[in-house]
Amino acid sequence: MAKKKKFSSKNTFVLPKKEAQVVGEKLHELAEQNGGELETKSVLAEAKKRTSILHKYFEWSDTKAAHEYRMHQARHLIAVVVELRWDKGVEEEQKSFFSVSKDRPSPVYITVDTVVQNKDYIDGLFEEFEQHIQYLGNTMKQLRKLMRKNKR
Repeated sequence: MAKKKKFSSKNTFVLPKKEAQVVGEKLHELAEQNGGELETKSVLAEAKKRTSILHKYFEWSDTKAAHEYRMHQARHLIAVVVELRWDKGVEEEQKSFFSVSKDRPSPVYITVDTVVQNKDYIDGLFEEFEQHIQYLGNTMKQLRKLMRKNKR
């Protein structure tokens, strides 16, 4: 008999830790039904069922959902714009805006020129970068550990 997996939440604003176990189990169930692969369309199809544990994590008001999707599109549009700058005779792409969220209810986007002139922005961005690097390092360690276990 396989050991029961234990789940938690990395973002308790999106998914409270006390609910993570049943959500994790449902997502794994959906993945198992598809050969271990989980697709967002499968999650959405399950969530559409009013009795599904996943249902409450989705916005079902078309008006609100449309607004949130447009906000997502705006964030994406801001993120893909780059500035073309010359450095030593070579044209290079550079981010045009940086997302700053520390001490704010929602992120704002700061031009690169504003960022480089403000030590607080620079310090905040480096802190976020370090957190991302740490997260990626932890993810790599976890994957290597799992790979070693599977070689046994």
